[in-house]
Amino acid sequence: MNPFFFKLGIAAITSALSFVSFLRTKSKLGIWLLILILPIYTTKFLGKVGDIFTIEFSDVLIVAIVLPLFLREMILGKKFGKTISKEISNIFLVFLIYFSFVFLTIFWTKDVFLTFRQLIIITVFGFLFFVSLLTISRWDRKDLQSTILLILLVGLIIIILGIFQVFFPNFSIIQSAQPGFPTGTFTETNWYTEFLILIGIWSLFTLNSSRKLLKTIGVVNLVFLSVGIYMAKTSTVGIIGYLYLVSLFLVYFLGKSVLKKPVLTISITILIGLILAFPLRNLCLEFITPLEEISDLIKGEAEIAKIRLSQFFVSLQLIKENPFGYGAGTWEPIMKEATDVGYGAFGWVNGILLEQGMLAFIAWIIFIISLFIVIFRALISTKAWEVRAALFSFIWLLIAGLPHPLYYMNFFWFYMSFSIATALVMNRVFIKERMKLNSLT
Repeated sequence: MNPFFFKLGIAAITSALSFVSFLRTKSKLGIWLLILILPIYTTKFLGKVGDIFTIEFSDVLIVAIVLPLFLREMILGKKFGKTISKEISNIFLVFLIYFSFVFLTIFWTKDVFLTFRQLIIITVFGFLFFVSLLTISRWDRKDLQSTILLILLVGLIIIILGIFQVFFPNFSIIQSAQPGFPTGTFTETNWYTEFLILIGIWSLFTLNSSRKLLKTIGVVNLVFLSVGIYMAKTSTVGIIGYLYLVSLFLVYFLGKSVLKKPVLTISITILIGLILAFPLRNLCLEFITPLEEISDLIKGEAEIAKIRLSQFFVSLQLIKENPFGYGAGTWEPIMKEATDVGYGAFGWVNGILLEQGMLAFIAWIIFIISLFIVIFRALISTKAWEVRAALFSFIWLLIAGLPHPLYYMNFFWFYMSFSIATALVMNRVFIKERMKLNSLT
């Protein structure tokens, strides 16, 4: 069977079922399906290298879910008189400007096929971002917390899958692409670690929730997550993520009274979990390795540091030679031509500058700033734990994307959208509560 028609058939069936389901139920179903599908990034389908249809199977399913969600919003939104908020309209306008600059690179790209393919992928990412943002931003706090609970449960499953891959490699449901290290449902340890830190941020702030189930899952996640990060300790992103999460722990717990029993209970639970997983002495000794690697990275002595520095300086020189970009999606052939080595994309800064050019990069920075503004406005209005979690998860996505091409991952776009939508929901909830209080006085 032709792989293209096979994938289209599955997408068509999923799309039809999704559309019928979404019209009959709340839009939560579509978002929940996305949360379940997004981590399954390594599931590839039939096709040959160079074939335009050799995309991730998860991306096919994303389109099959996102498009019906979009149609649902358009049909029911019109029916019930729902309008798009000013904040989302402004963000969409900036994204369109960014996409326009990316599209222009097709006129001078060195590989039209790769650029055209990348434009399709960015379009899918854009739909994923804005449909999720539009849908979730209309929810209430209860729906939002139920979705956070699902995110934590999915994260817990992925964390445990990764741990299983290390302890019981022969019995793992999904074999690790890097033997001896956890990858969960992803293709490599870096992606796994980035996702773990993201889950860890939401887990940490759920400790402020009034819902006992959210708190419980949050604590369980933090215990298992500590083990998962320990096992992925040689990952560069893992080191950065570990330090980031430890910093958040310090900020979180220093803001609490150490005399409060819940805080002590949570702290002791996490510590016991680590001690049970590994002897304390070995645990302390093992974490010296990442610190040594950080030192080697700073000195430029580590092998990975040499590769990263080579990527950085070569791409920097190429950017100087052509500030308008070499064409979206052309990083690998451009770098191979310049270095004789097929390096992958370094990170979102170098990747956007090299492929899409300075104008697209400026538009992208404005896009990111506009998202920050939405979160900060909500943070000023309300001190809800959901908004703080949204802020730190958004910051983490940007940090993780500096040394690693997280920009090219579909879960990056969804969770960036989820952070912004969370801020919008909580800001609206706060305004409603304040108006209610004012009417009573």
